[in-house]
Order: sequence, then C-alpha cells, then structure tokens
Amino acid sequence: MTPDGTLLLAWAVGRNDDGDIHWTSSTDQGRTFGAPRVALSTDGYSDAPKLAVAQDGRVHLAFAERPGGMFAKAHVRYAHGSVEGAELSLSPARRISDFADEEHGADFPHLAVAGDRVHVAWEHHPHFAEQARGMGMTLSRDGGQTFLPPRVVPATDAPLGENGRLQGKLMEKLHGNEAGRLALVNSRFQRGEGSRVRLFFAD
Repeated sequence: MTPDGTLLLAWAVGRNDDGDIHWTSSTDQGRTFGAPRVALSTDGYSDAPKLAVAQDGRVHLAFAERPGGMFAKAHVRYAHGSVEGAELSLSPARRISDFADEEHGADFPHLAVAGDRVHVAWEHHPHFAEQARGMGMTLSRDGGQTFLPPRVVPATDAPLGENGRLQGKLMEKLHGNEAGRLALVNSRFQRGEGSRVRLFFAD
C-alpha cells in the first residue's frame, strides 16, 4: 500500500510461455480495482511477483523469469519505480540472483523493504532441474540502485530433503524492520521421513 492509501496488486497470467506480470490498484481499500495492466514486458515467462512499497512511496517489484518458457530454468529479477494514479513507472528489470555456477536456478522470490534497505530472498536450486534446496538472498542498501552479490543463506541448505512445496513457496517468508533486523522462515521435508521449519534472524 502506498503512503496515500492506494492498494497495489500484482500477479502472473498463468500457463503462457511469454506471460508478463500484470498489476492493478484500488483507491477505496479494495472495494473496486482499476483495469489490469502489464507491469513489465519481458521475452520470457514471468511468475511469482512480490510487490512492496517503501515509506517514501517507491515501489519495489521482484519476480521469477524463465526466458525459455514456463518450465525452463528461472532466475530472479528486480525493478523499482513509482505509481501515480493509474500509471506504474518501473525501471528496466535486472537479474539479481546469478551465481558463478550457471547450473543453479532461482524462483519464488520474497521481498522486504525497510528504509533504503531492500532484501530479496528466493528458493535456491543447486541445479535448475532439481527441487529447491536452501534459500538464496541479496541486499541493497541504496533503495534498489545496486545489490550485493547473491549468496545462499547459511544453514538453509542443511540436510533433510527439499524446500517446502508450492504452498510454502507462495507464503511470505521474509520481513525486515527499520533497525535492519531481518527474519527469514524456511521449510524442508524428506518424503517418508519428516519435515522441519526454521526461523532465521540476521542484522
């Protein structure tokens, strides 16, 4: 929600190999919404958007992008901008999840904004064709202008199978406050053996 009370909503369009992220807004607390619009046009399949609005009104968007289509390797992209009335203006989306190992994948991002700090986490795939194991993360300290190199959050890739299935991936897993305190939740399970939920804190 923006400082003036405008509610923003973003979503993916479903089974469409070149589907883009769409958005709409409401100025009456969700009772009515404007016509859907494309937030960003990309060449691949865009999915799992997360929107956040800073106290200064800046809009932040993170989403997964699959250049080869909806079942291909994914990475996480980020854009920021502003909204005025029915117009959302965003910077070109850029990749922020790239490791040196080109075999990894990243999807289902999570976004937390507090002041100039923009935290983005995602489901980390050591190999893009395998299930997620661990959480990747990066941080911007200048409102999304630049990001630190990504890394896997320590201990999130500990033994016990893969990350939680789709229901868990779509939940809000990340929260940050103005003091720079960060909380991250991750679930793991091994079919037929057990599951585990862990809460991580960081400054």
